[in-house]
Amino acid sequence: MATMTRVLPWRRRPSEVVDETSALLTEYRAHHPGADPSMIERAYQVALAAHVGQTRKSGEPYIHHPLSVATIVARQGLDDVTVAAALL
Repeated sequence: MATMTRVLPWRRRPSEVVDETSALLTEYRAHHPGADPSMIERAYQVALAAHVGQTRKSGEPYIHHPLSVATIVARQGLDDVTVAAALL
């Protein structure tokens, strides 16, 4: 299954969605300990629903791009509204 997941990334199990946001939330919490990341989590769910089925030319799911941008924004120490905007 591991090989199939790498070749066909859209066949991931739902539990892997949590893993996709873990780096983002870790970066956010590093700069904002004790803050509530619920706005970021909701923004991710909206972005995920908006980009369902969309892929880049490489074949990877499009959601990886806004997720990467949001992780960079979180790494800069910006607030939850800005991180959520990066996802959307």
